[in-house]
Amino acid sequence: MRLKGIMFALIILSLSAFTKEHALKMTFSKLIISSNGNVDLETRIFLDDLTAHMQKLYDLQQTDFSTTTSNGTMALRQYLKNHLYFKQGEKKINLYINSVSLSKNRLALVVNMSTTNKLDVSEELFLINTILCDASLMQTNDIKFLDKHHILSISNPKVKIEIN
Repeated sequence: MRLKGIMFALIILSLSAFTKEHALKMTFSKLIISSNGNVDLETRIFLDDLTAHMQKLYDLQQTDFSTTTSNGTMALRQYLKNHLYFKQGEKKINLYINSVSLSKNRLALVVNMSTTNKLDVSEELFLINTILCDASLMQTNDIKFLDKHHILSISNPKVKIEIN
C-alpha cells in the first residue's frame, strides 16, 4: 500500500513539472552558410513558450505544429517574418520553414529553415533574432555559426555574420 502511495506521488510530481513554467527562456540555433550563399538554419524553441505565445498573438485555441501547413506552423511562419531574418544593406531576407519536428524529449519544436535565394557572400550580412523577446524580457537566442556562439536578446537583437 505504501509503495502505491509513493508511486502516485511520483506521478503527480512528474506531471506538475510539465505544467510549471520553466526558468530558461532561450532558443538554440545552428546556422550554416555555404561558400556559395546557401543557408540552412535549425532552431529549437521550447514548445510550451512557443505554443502559449502563438495562441496569444494569433488567437489560436489549439496550436498544431505537426506539419508545415498546420495552424501553429503557419502562425510561426508569419511571426518569424518580423523576428528572425537576415539584413544585407537595406535588404531584408526572410527565412522559410522547410520542416518542423519535435525534439527527442518532446520539449522543443525543431524548425529547419532556409532562404529562397542564395545570399551574396561578398556583402556585409547581419542576422536579426528576437524570437519570443516580445513574450519575455529574459529571452535570449543562442546562434551557433562556425563554432562560435552569439547570444541575442531584446537589447542585442542582431549579429554581424562573418562569412569569410
